Amino acid sequence: MPDNMIIHPWSKQPVKALLFDLDGTLVDSAPDIAVALNTLLVEDGLGVLSVSAVRSLIGEGVRRLVEKSYALQNISLKTDVLDQKTHVFESRYAAAIAVHTKPYPGVVQGLRKFKQMGLKAAVVSNKVQYLSDQLLSTLNLVGLLDYVCGARDGMPKKPAPDMLLHTLRQLEVERSEALFIGDSIADVAAAKACELPCCLISGGYTETPIESLGAWKTVLSFDGLWNAISHEGR
Repeated sequence: MPDNMIIHPWSKQPVKALLFDLDGTLVDSAPDIAVALNTLLVEDGLGVLSVSAVRSLIGEGVRRLVEKSYALQNISLKTDVLDQKTHVFESRYAAAIAVHTKPYPGVVQGLRKFKQMGLKAAVVSNKVQYLSDQLLSTLNLVGLLDYVCGARDGMPKKPAPDMLLHTLRQLEVERSEALFIGDSIADVAAAKACELPCCLISGGYTETPIESLGAWKTVLSFDGLWNAISHEGR
């Protein structure tokens, strides 16, 4: 067995593709999200949220992020108001999407390694498609990826399996040839619904210890990912 081969833990077939969550897995985007979010709250006379608090809200898409930020201050937004504030948030976030956002340590080197190995790599994120594309382009990560699946109309977000299944079709890879790497319970649930092994990386956007979320593997950092998912790490 070659040293640079990853074997699927269930099918025992060589892995051809790695699918990654974005926020909290590949990049720490919470600081810039917090800035854009807090401008909305301040304009409404509300208190700002800490970056730590914002991290706990990320993962279900932009609309839910805005909705939950107001709910934390005991405000329930009507549908039309929520739509308007979501649009404003997206505009402000897009205007300063990577002032503080950076890839986690080891991400760039890791993605390069996987590409050199001939593995396909894709992002599957509940972040809106155009924001996902813009962020990855700004951080110069696009060239290390084969596909980006962000949130779009007509496709259920994670924890539904639809985005993962769509991405596998785009990559022309079977479930028996892919792994999913994320940071939250939504990632675990989506992977289970898609019948994909899921590896969680610590330090992401969940307040629950990742060891308790039922993932196939857990690692402390992106640097430890290779050893965890390779045949040497089993």
